[in-house]
Amino acid sequence: MLTSLVLRLYPAVPFKMRVATTDTTLPVGRGTFASDPILVEKGDVICYSVGAMHRRKDLWGLDADEFRPARWESAHHGAEYLPFNGGPRVCIGRT
Repeated sequence: MLTSLVLRLYPAVPFKMRVATTDTTLPVGRGTFASDPILVEKGDVICYSVGAMHRRKDLWGLDADEFRPARWESAHHGAEYLPFNGGPRVCIGRT
């Protein structure tokens, strides 16, 4: 459990990249308020930072940069916590 807590602030792979195999959209991120979908065409490369996402104050609270294990006592995190990636390419080391 402690390893998972540390991986939020210090992920083993802080940046990840994917190539779109079909045309698709990301649900939000474009427009004046970043609330419009983004077109992703086949062959486009998408890079994202797990390290930055794990420190977002809107997802983790104002103390997002602090190591505070108590935050896990009642929280159930989903897609905002990706130290082992997700979907079909989830890390085999995930426990």
